[in-house]
Amino acid sequence: MSELVTENSLLKCSQGAAPCPLRVVTNTFAKAGKQKIATINDFTIASISTFGVCRSPVNPAVIAAWGVPQPCVPLIISPWAPPSPKTKVMKQPVFGKKSKCFCAYAGQISIITPSQLQTKVD
Repeated sequence: MSELVTENSLLKCSQGAAPCPLRVVTNTFAKAGKQKIATINDFTIASISTFGVCRSPVNPAVIAAWGVPQPCVPLIISPWAPPSPKTKVMKQPVFGKKSKCFCAYAGQISIITPSQLQTKVD
């Protein structure tokens, strides 16, 4: 797989304007270095808060504003994929730098920089 994703890894959305740090809420004890390790279920609004403004032409707020970008409120519809086939934390698979998740407003969310660069996952 690729580098392990941990708390404060920077994320980007294909429809957003600014990066967003990942907040790990599914794991409270397993760490790589001093950062909590993320699992595939860290995809809710508690984990991924905002990408500044959204420019998606399918976002109802953008449509209502005649195409003008509006504040981003992600509506994430899928967990991170692909997961690690072997590595788990609290019985949940972890994921690597190449994993993605998706927003209902046509946004593809990916990792810019994982916080823990030296740890490799399978």
